[in-house]
Parts: sequence; C-alpha cells; structure tokens
Amino acid sequence: MSRTALERYALLEALGLYFDGSGEPPREVVVKFGEATLTLLGTDDLPITHWALASLRRLPGSMPGGTLHLAPGLESEERLEVSDPDMIEALTLVCRDLDGPPPPRSRTPLRLLTGTATLVVALVALYLAVPLLATQIALLVPQARQQMLGRAMVTDLRDTLGDGSPVRVCDAPEGVRAMSRLMTRLTRNDAEGGRITVHVLDHPMQSVFAVPGRRILVFRGLIEAAQSPEELAGLLAHAMGHVLAEDPTGRALALARPLEMLDILFGRIDPETVARLAADLPRTDYDDETEAAAIARAAGLLREAGLPQDAGRELLIRLTEEGDGPLPHAARHVAGAPPAEADDTRFLPALDDQDWVALRGICDR
Repeated sequence: MSRTALERYALLEALGLYFDGSGEPPREVVVKFGEATLTLLGTDDLPITHWALASLRRLPGSMPGGTLHLAPGLESEERLEVSDPDMIEALTLVCRDLDGPPPPRSRTPLRLLTGTATLVVALVALYLAVPLLATQIALLVPQARQQMLGRAMVTDLRDTLGDGSPVRVCDAPEGVRAMSRLMTRLTRNDAEGGRITVHVLDHPMQSVFAVPGRRILVFRGLIEAAQSPEELAGLLAHAMGHVLAEDPTGRALALARPLEMLDILFGRIDPETVARLAADLPRTDYDDETEAAAIARAAGLLREAGLPQDAGRELLIRLTEEGDGPLPHAARHVAGAPPAEADDTRFLPALDDQDWVALRGICDR
C-alpha cells in the first residue's frame, strides 16, 4: 500500500450500509478510513467492527461509478456497501488486493501479527498464560461478532433443551409489552442497558443467564417462581450487571480452547465450538470478583429504577434451598450477605398488577 495514499486519505469518513451476516436488515454506519483498518461505527459513534485494509475484497455486484460491495475476506458473511466516491477512490487506490485472491487462512498467532491485530494477539498470548485476562480480551471483540456468537448460542440452547423441536420463544403480545416495560424501568438511566435483548423461553427451568451479544435468557420456570415483579427485576438486573461488563463473552473465551478463541476473535465461528460453549456456559460459575461486581452493578440499576436494591434476594434464597437456583454462585454471595438496610421511602411497583399478570402469561398462546 502506498504511504502517500494512506496519508492522503487519513481519517476519511463516509456513510455505508453494514450487513452482519445474520439475515437481519442492514444498519447505517459511519465508515472511517484508517492507517491499516477500516472502522465501522454505529450512529452513536461506538465502533461495531474493524476490518484490516489488506483483507478487504470486492464482491460481485459492484459497478464502476456505482456502489462498492466489500467483505473482510471472501469467506466472511459480513459485507458493506459504500456509495461515496471519495471513499471508493481511497479503497481502490490503497487496497491493491481488492480483486485478488483471499489471503491463506492460518491458525498460527504469528501469522496474525500485522496492523492493529498486533495488540489483540499480544493479549491473546497473555491470555494463554493468564486465563484471568479473558474478560479484558472480551472488550476487544467487536460487538457484531459477539452478537453472532450470542445468536448461535441461543439457537443451540433452544435445540438442546427442546424435546425433539426447539424450545419455543414466548411471545404473547401483552406479555412481551410487559417485559419491555420492566426492562425500560431498569434501563431508563443507562444507554447501554437499552441495547439488551431479552428472550423468554417456554421451559420449566428456574433460571436466567446472559449470553454474548447483550442477550439475556429468561425461562418460564423462573417467572412462575417469582412472587412479585420486583423479585424478577432483581434477577434481571443481576444478569444485566454481567452483560454490561461483557462478562458472558469473557467467560466464553475462558471456556474456549486456544484455537477456538482465535476463531471467535478473527475467524468464522464453528458450530461445534458454539455447541460446546452453549452447554458449558450456564453450568460454569463466574469468579468471586466478577460476581461481586455484577451484584454491585445490579444494586445500582435497581436504585436508579427506584426499586429495592436487594430485590430478588429472597427468590434466589428460595431457589437455592430448593436445589434449583438459577445463579448458584450469585446465590451464595447474596444469601451470605446481610440484607440491604431498610428504606422507608415508598417505591412504585416494578409493574402494575395488569402487566404482572400479562408477564406471567407471556408463554400462553
């Protein structure tokens, strides 16, 4: 690549359409030209993903003088459409292999030590020696890739837990609206929390847990076990505490084998890897420090929502005593701690009676 061309187009920006490969509608992104990478940012200025300039390939459908269709390698399911003439000119001049064969895929970390990947690979090497760094490495995984991993894990879990067919996602309209109101209550002062997706599964398991890609799975059995919307809100807030710190992705990386972790970071996500991680993730405890941090975040979310900070504590204790606790490690922390100091301030219920009835019937057709 020409250094003169790189300097000429440094920090060039344009709008584009990003397809993440999931089949969902494309999203408008800001495409930012860098020294070694093309950065895609959401309209909120948060980075979605980074593509190495050397890996970019022109896709069929690109027309001279029209829209340029790009992918970060011909094997990738992601793609980008750019119509800005200046950005197209920059990419055409700088990316000499735009129409060339894809670079050979390698699982060897030393082959990846180029451009901005150097820092990530260095952290991967440290991770192999110190597994506790998995959470820090998770922060470097593009959100689009975390979402792909999370969607795949949810699909696999539904298949695994189903009896011959995938577990149904509960979608009774009034119940869905009630869950949306509850999540809005918990996230009204947290912009990141507003991007969390909650799936309610029609299964008797009394459980709730987070998966990568800002997704939370709630099972019908837990909703039935909760005696009030505040109890359910407390456990949702705890799962949100993990989501906001990217803990599920960190735990998935910690459970992955070295080559699997590299695939999650840089390559295609293998179905066998997804199946193993989906089976292991719900059964594996977070470490004490991560769990304590999630409990603290949950207390903050509940406080900001005007709800008791120990909402959900009694539900956790009941389920633990029954031997079917949804978060056994969390339960040990919460049950062993003294209850929050009594607050004489009245709080508005997390949901009114009508919404609570609707939420408890979210799996009814």
